[in-house]
This record gives sequence, C-alpha cells and structure tokens, in this order.
Amino acid sequence: MNGLPGLVAAAVVGTGRRTVDWTSVPPALRAGDAADGDPAVEVLRVAGRAAVAQRVTGGLVEATNIPAAPPAETRAAPPSRFVRLLDESIGSRRVEVVAEGLTLLADNALRLPIGALVGVLELARSRRELRPLLPPVLGERGSWMAQQNPAWRFLEVTRADPNDDQVWSEGTLAERVTWLTGLRCTNPGRVRELLASDFAAEPAEARAALLRVLSSDTRPADEQLLEKALEDRSQTVRTLARELLPRIVESAYVQRIRKSVRRRLRPGEDGWRVDLNDFDAAEQRDGLTVNGRDGEKSAMAILIGALPITDWPELLDTPATDLVTAEVTGGPGFEAGLTIAALREGDPALALALLGATDRPDPDLFGLVGQAEADQLMAGWLNEDSQLWLDCLAVRGWSPELSERIARWLERDTSANARLHVVQLCATHTHLTRAAEMAGHLRGLARSGWTGALQNRALTTALTLELRRGLFEALEQSTNERERR
Repeated sequence: MNGLPGLVAAAVVGTGRRTVDWTSVPPALRAGDAADGDPAVEVLRVAGRAAVAQRVTGGLVEATNIPAAPPAETRAAPPSRFVRLLDESIGSRRVEVVAEGLTLLADNALRLPIGALVGVLELARSRRELRPLLPPVLGERGSWMAQQNPAWRFLEVTRADPNDDQVWSEGTLAERVTWLTGLRCTNPGRVRELLASDFAAEPAEARAALLRVLSSDTRPADEQLLEKALEDRSQTVRTLARELLPRIVESAYVQRIRKSVRRRLRPGEDGWRVDLNDFDAAEQRDGLTVNGRDGEKSAMAILIGALPITDWPELLDTPATDLVTAEVTGGPGFEAGLTIAALREGDPALALALLGATDRPDPDLFGLVGQAEADQLMAGWLNEDSQLWLDCLAVRGWSPELSERIARWLERDTSANARLHVVQLCATHTHLTRAAEMAGHLRGLARSGWTGALQNRALTTALTLELRRGLFEALEQSTNERERR
C-alpha cells in the first residue's frame, strides 16, 4: 500500500506489519525527521502531520503541484486571552459567541488567529449564519486555506466574481441565490436579465427563492418582472410579487390598489366601511378575492396593506395611527393590513400604535419601535400573567434596564417552559454591560432551587455570558494598552 493511505495503515498496525513507500509521501511532511531514527516514531510523526494537513487542505498534501505560500498577513491577530476564549467557544459550538467574536474582530480591524482558522471554517460548513462574517477576518493565510479545501467552497461563492456566470449556471440553488445577491449590489440590471431569461424554466421553489433576491432593495426597474410574476403558476411566487410591488410607490399595482380603496371605502355608522364584494378580474389578479378560507380577511389585509401609509390623511383626513382604534366594518383584516404597511415602510409610530392596541403583540412590529418605547412596552408586559409577549424578547438585544428587569422576572413563580425560553435568550440578548451580573444571577438561581433542564440551561447560559463578556473585555483591554503606549 503506497502513499498516505499506506502511511496511515502503518501507523495503525505498526511498521512490523506494514511498510511505507516513502517516495510517495510529500517530502515536506518528513521535514526534521532523521532517516536513521526509529522507523515507528517517524511513521507516527509523519502520519500525524498528514492528518492535520489533510484536514486543512482537503487532500492538497497529495497534489503534485503545491500552490505558492500565502502572502504575509496585513492585519494583527487578537490578544491571547481573546484567542483562548474564542477557541473554547468554537470547541463547545457556541455559535452565537463565535459570531459575536467574529464581529468584534472585524470592528477592530483584526484577523482570526491561525490556530482558530480550521475550527471556524469547519463550523461554518454547517452553520450558514457564520459565513458572511468570515471574509473580513480570515486574513491572508485564512483566505489561502479556504481556496485549497473543496469543503470550504462556500467562501468562494460568497466572494464570487459578479462577472463570472459559472455559479449561476452550475451552482446549487443556495449558491445561486448568494451569487445573485452579490451581483445585485453591482449590476442590478444584469440580475433582472438573468431572472427574466431563465425564470419560467425554474422549479417553483427556485423561482420564489430567486425572486426574493429583489426584496432587499426593490426598485422601479423591477416592476415589469414583478408584474409578470403576479400571473405565475405558483401561489408562493404570486404572493411574493404582491408583497414586493407595493414597495414601488408609483407602480401600476399601487395605482390600482389606490383606485380600489377609493371605490370601496365609505363612511359607516360609527366609523368606516370597506366593501369587499364583487372584485373584478383585474382586482383578483392583484390578489383581491374572498374565495377560500379566511378570504375576506386576506382580501382586506392585501387591500389595506398595499396602500402607502401617507395616503390615509388624503383619503380620510386622518393619519394611519388614528385608524388603529377606529371602527371599521365590512370584514376582518383591517388591522392586519395596517401591520403589513407598517412593516413594509418601517414606520415606528404606526407600529407603536398597533402594539398598544393588541393583547397579542407582533414581534416584527416590536422590532420597529425605538429602544425607549420597547422598554416601556416590555415593562408593562412583564407584569402581566399572559406570556404572549415572549416572542418579542427575541427580536432585539436588550438594553441594560431591560436586562435587569428580565433578571427580576426570572425570580417569579411562573411557567418553567417560559423561564427556560427566557434563560436561553439571556445568552445572546443580555446587554454586555450586564452580562457578568446576569451570569451570577443565573448561577444563583440554579443553586437555589431550579432543577433539571432549567438548571442545566441556566448554568450553560451563564458560561456563554461569561465568554461573551470575556471576548469584549480582552479586546477592550488590548486597545487601551495600545493607546497608552
């Protein structure tokens, strides 16, 4: 048995039962090992190097043409304490801490240390959320390594040349979406050309995923493509087109919606009435139909949701925020429509009005309001027996004040499942200035009566908080020392 497989076999069963053809082993792997030494020791050393090299290069050690070494690093590595904490986070697969560490490195113009490169790249194979964070912090050696190992090809897609259509024609759906998203930033017209030429031939799932690339910054030039998508054979694609077209305020779609609202909105006995009867063919194409389950609610939500928020004062001589508590008849879904409009336009005032008028707060609306308003809302909800607000906690990082309120709330005798959910969120959402206090508080609760899964989660979260705080302090201390020099 020759080559590296023979080397590994000899290391496993011993040189007495297997011989190694050293001519087929790359010389670089034998550097420093004397030929007249113990053969068994040499085999074990070289096999160990080969295992590391195989993992790092994805088989490059057996290549006949070894690429040139990477250029010198242009960014500094972080301090040793940061490296130790990051290694611990990678080893325990605390993805949220690793992500925060990568962000801290990028914010401080630092690179990943050499020893952490393989661990992070391997972790990013299964955890896609890490991939966009890697390019700024890989450094020269990390970028070089990522080019050698086929298993790390996802980074090539992330940084793919927008002028090279190979990913579009040969890549997986996820790779094509990533490439198209990058191309959208530099050549949006080319994106529209590609979608228009190949769109109909794609499967429904692919059509929806590719069309969603337009959602980050929908533009007037996208209107023709989206209008055509209103007639797509896939309901998912049609729904997506109806969501994106209202972002183009002067689009024909919005003009048609304006016309429908004016024709169907009229004064009622104590407020307003929306007539949802007899939608014509053009309105049905725009999604306005009362057929099917929840048809009236859906039609009302689409009709009201597609109307620009600034149109309401002209239509009714009242702002949209006042309509939240107005009496509107004709069918359900008016509030849902206002919610759609608030989310599309990112309107914090309308979001706050909607949150104040419901006992089932929408997490996405909660993400729109300012920090002070969010803290005030949450302070009230924390005193309620209902826990319908729990999902809102996950939307944004907590302020120092909210972090303290959550710590006090955890002391209450409430549902174990609710506490388990909140404790898990504490790991990633607690404000860094309160991380140490929250960690100590959770350890105290774990020792004073919490048992089972809740106790385990509290201790795990406490360690995560300590790692987060430690990473931040390590860089802060290093920065302060540099500034004092």
